[in-house]
Amino acid sequence: MKLILFVLLFLKCSYIIGQESRFSIEGNSRGINQSLNLNEKDSLNSDVDFESNVIVDLGIRANLNEKVNFYSQIRMKSNLALFDTSRSNIFIRQFKLYGDVNELFFYELGDVDLVLDSYTLWNNKEKGLVNESEVFSLYRKIQHYENFQNENFWRQKGVKFTFDKLNEKKLKIFFEFFGSRLNKSNELTNPDIFLVGIKSYLSNENQKFEINSSNIFSNTSTLVNSNLSNQYNRTITASYSKLFGKFSGTLIGGYSEIYDLDNNFDVSGEFFEFIGKYNLLDNNFISISYRSVADDFISLGSQNSNISYENSPSYFQQVTNSSISRNISLYDILTDFSNSNIFNLRLNFDRLIESARLGTSVPFGKATPNRKGFNLIFDYSDKSQKIDYFLDLSLLTDVTGEGVLENKQYFDIDNSLSLNINKFYSGKKELSTSFGIRHSLANRASSNPFLDEVSLSSTLIDLGLKYNLIKNIDLLYGYKNLYAKGKDYLPVYDNYYTIINYDKANFNYDESIQALGLKYNVNKGFYLIFSANQVSVNDKIKNMKYDFNQYLLILNINF
Repeated sequence: MKLILFVLLFLKCSYIIGQESRFSIEGNSRGINQSLNLNEKDSLNSDVDFESNVIVDLGIRANLNEKVNFYSQIRMKSNLALFDTSRSNIFIRQFKLYGDVNELFFYELGDVDLVLDSYTLWNNKEKGLVNESEVFSLYRKIQHYENFQNENFWRQKGVKFTFDKLNEKKLKIFFEFFGSRLNKSNELTNPDIFLVGIKSYLSNENQKFEINSSNIFSNTSTLVNSNLSNQYNRTITASYSKLFGKFSGTLIGGYSEIYDLDNNFDVSGEFFEFIGKYNLLDNNFISISYRSVADDFISLGSQNSNISYENSPSYFQQVTNSSISRNISLYDILTDFSNSNIFNLRLNFDRLIESARLGTSVPFGKATPNRKGFNLIFDYSDKSQKIDYFLDLSLLTDVTGEGVLENKQYFDIDNSLSLNINKFYSGKKELSTSFGIRHSLANRASSNPFLDEVSLSSTLIDLGLKYNLIKNIDLLYGYKNLYAKGKDYLPVYDNYYTIINYDKANFNYDESIQALGLKYNVNKGFYLIFSANQVSVNDKIKNMKYDFNQYLLILNINF
């Protein structure tokens, strides 16, 4: 009853506030019904699950004056599956103060989005997609919204100051400073962890010079009788870009340092990258780059996965009459909306690693240490928007051998093709298809009779179809398959991110997902979708084979 009264009071206040021109109301409302059925015979574990949630996010944006503005978002959530008001709650989801100090300075305080570049501070996105179908893309957008996955930004609580000036000679001067406390001390074993960063550049129409710095460090002075020492990680990059007509060149270099003064530990590493890009007609381009990243290059701000693969899914945690825990699958990442432990929202000294099932070539993107080689990117789309094609090809090797003299060779290729089929024959109803394939291969010969050869292959396939049945109603189909087979030796790190051992990992994993759905579009941001989903997983190494069905009903309203 108190919850209902609070909601009514909040809505009334929001209506009154909305009448003021300085205030605006925005937000999102969503209802999700999930019904899951495990198809395998399982007498030990649950084989049925049902969830029904309603979420309303109400945001108030107040433009009080040029110097002081704020945005606050309140979430109201209820679980309808249990008809239990104890599962209903209200809390502040976001809060930020912002404004202009003067014509040149801007500040943000509260929930801020932070990013620098691929080597210093960068949120690496999950790799379980390549030109994903619309039905899966809709699921993923919900997950990204829920977990503040905004492009490559890290959402943190902190402060950010920005200086931005364009002088009479069209020279832009930009400087940004930010700071955040990443982890609060528990006064026993977990110290405070802080992030401080700087982004600065000078640019005009033809060239740009940029310097970025990311610093993550701990403060153990807040702990009681702790023998822990303070760790520091500093990463600095500098880049210069020059435009020569349709051609542009970029040179990037930098170094990292991680040290512990109390234990006389200090390790540094460096990298460099050169990118050549040629702009074709109609925003199409081709680029070729070469990079070399040292094996001791450690950048905690960019060497992170945004998925916590070691955590458990919220449904069917154990299957097949077994006590073996089920790993997080690609489908859990898409649709486990109520699980707040899948996406990694914390940026600290815990360096999460991408699942090796998706390949071992670049688990941390460009910032992956001990890699050197070439990368080719080609992006093409025609004027009539009939065809959209994207190619990303990488040929990499180890900089130094990992435990042996021989280096691994890595081959990665991403192919994406989208076709608007109705535009080929001037059809009035939209008919489009999408196709994507990512293939990752790691190989290494072995002259040691006690070590196996490395040969790990990972292939991800995405297929999609969209057809407009009648006005505002679309038929959607999506298919996704991940197949990984082979073996590799995965590094094991100590507290200073030094390799101390290697784990032999074997894979024979096959996961496929299919979805068929109907989407009713009321307007942009307001839609209703009903979908039937089928998931099949066969892990021959763990001797775990299961499949389940899920029916989803999603109502989404943006306002």
